[in-house]
Formats: sequence, C-alpha cells, structure tokens
Amino acid sequence: MKKIAALILALSMIFVMCGCASSDYKKAVALYNEKNYEAAKESFIALGSFENSEEFVASCDANINYAKAIALFEAGSYVEAAEIFEGLGEFKDSAGRAVDCEFLIDIEASIINRRAQNAKNTDYTTLTNTELSYVGKYESAAFHDASLKKYAKAYIKGLNDQKDALKIPTYKSEHQIAWSSGKLERMEVLSGLYHDFGLLKDDHEFIATYVSDLDHQRNYVEALKAIDKDLHEQLDDIGFDYVDRYYFSATYKNNTKYDFDLTFQFTFYNVDSKLLTEDATIESLISQGTRLDDSTNYYDAIKSGSTTILKFYQPVSNWTICEFFWTISDITE
Repeated sequence: MKKIAALILALSMIFVMCGCASSDYKKAVALYNEKNYEAAKESFIALGSFENSEEFVASCDANINYAKAIALFEAGSYVEAAEIFEGLGEFKDSAGRAVDCEFLIDIEASIINRRAQNAKNTDYTTLTNTELSYVGKYESAAFHDASLKKYAKAYIKGLNDQKDALKIPTYKSEHQIAWSSGKLERMEVLSGLYHDFGLLKDDHEFIATYVSDLDHQRNYVEALKAIDKDLHEQLDDIGFDYVDRYYFSATYKNNTKYDFDLTFQFTFYNVDSKLLTEDATIESLISQGTRLDDSTNYYDAIKSGSTTILKFYQPVSNWTICEFFWTISDITE
C-alpha cells in the first residue's frame, strides 16, 4: 500500500509540474505575441525543452537583434546595423535592410575617397570609374527601402552621364552641359541622402560641397542650357560675313537673362568644290577634306539683351568650310 501511495503521489507531482509548465508556457507565448521579446525569452529559457520553447528562444533572439539593428540604422550606425542584419540572414526583411546599410556605407566611402583623389588632382575618368566601382553594383540590388533604391539608380545614372561627358571634347558646350548635369544628378542624390538618412551629417566639407551648393548648381545648369539653346538658334548653319582676309563675323543677340563670356574654337578645312552639294553633311565633308589650321576666339561680358558682332580670326585664307564650337563661362544673372 505504501508503494502504491508513493506512486500516486509522484504521479500527482508530475501532473502539477506539467500543469505549471503549461501555464507558464501560455504566459510566455502571450508575452511573445505582445512583442515583449526580452521577457518572453527569459520565460522560455526557464521552460527548458518544454513544447517548442527552444525554438521560441531563438525567435526571441532574432527579434531582439532585428530591433537593435533597426535602432542602429536609424541612428546612422550603418556598419553595426549591417553586421546584425547580415547575421540574421533571411529573417523578416533583414537581407534587404543589409543592402540598404551596405549602400550607405559604400557611397559614404566613395565620397570620402573622391575628396582624397581630388586633392591629388586625379583625372576625371579615374574619379568617375572609381566611384562606379563603389556603387555600380547597387543598380540592380534588392533594397528594402524603395527610396534608397531610387537614390542608387539616380546616382549611378549621374556617374554614367559624367562618364559619357568625358567622351566629348572639352571645347564643346555639349561637354559642359553633360558633365554639369551629371554632377547635378549626383548632388541631388547626396543632398537627399543627407536629409533623409543623415549621410555624413557631421562632415562640414561634404555639406558645403553637395548640400549647401545644390541650388547654385541647379541654376548653373539651367543657365548653361538656356545660353546654349540661344546660341544654337542663331549661330548654327550661319553664313559668316567677311571683314577682310584675316577676319569674318557673325551677329549675335543675347536673348537670355544672363551675362556671360564665350570661347569659340574653329577648325578650318579645304574641301574639293565638287563635294559641296546640298546633300553633303559637315561630317562627310570634313572626313574628305584637308585640315588647315585652328583658331580660338574669346568674348568677355556679353550682356543680357545686347547685340554683339562676333569677329573671328582666320589664320588661313584658302579654307572652304569650318567647324566651330563654343564654351560658356563666368555666368551672372
């Protein structure tokens, strides 16, 4: 009888313990559902291997680390946040958030490196290619934040636009506009990242270069395009007036609201007169002609609303056609 009584007592204790564990488990699950992961984790640890408590402990850890990483990201600690998100693997949207962090880390490193290279007078091709080596990989990356994805694409486009600008000779206004427009695209992204994500928020040189100067760059690109359009409308395909054997001229009225300086670059060719047909293009004529000489002409302070006789020096008298381009500088409104 004593053995039977002891057995009944032992079984009763087991049932009581199971009942307590079941109750504690329910409380722990409730804490978990309330997203009180710290308290839930402690409760599940106390439960040992009861039910799937061990799995809940792992899930609590993941949620705690996830929240910590988000807090670090929002504080601008992208390196620390990236390490945690990467460690979480595919938990929730950690993979995408890790990409967000990595992009911000790399674009920051890219700007700092560009500044250092600028100080060494590094050529623009190297500067642009180096930046693309930092951020080009993000063009098709799986971001979590849609705005960061948009910023990445815009920045890469700006770099590629500047890279394409480098293929155009610097004495052409097309080079000026393409390079300056690409710079504006980059500045708009960097200013947005500064305001939205605190990129280099304590770097005064960065702020002065890319944030505070943004409106000036916008106005500069707008002015370049307006002046260039006005020049093209009046000087493309014009018939020059001869002044004497050394000079010829053209009339230009500044219809823009800007004052500016102009530099003209002329290249003179001698072409067989038989090739001078209505269907001939300047490109085909140049390719078949003989290059004779070049001439550079400068004009200072062309005032808004003024009419200027542009007088160009011709170093040779036996030219048949000339190719000319201009660059614009010292713009004021």
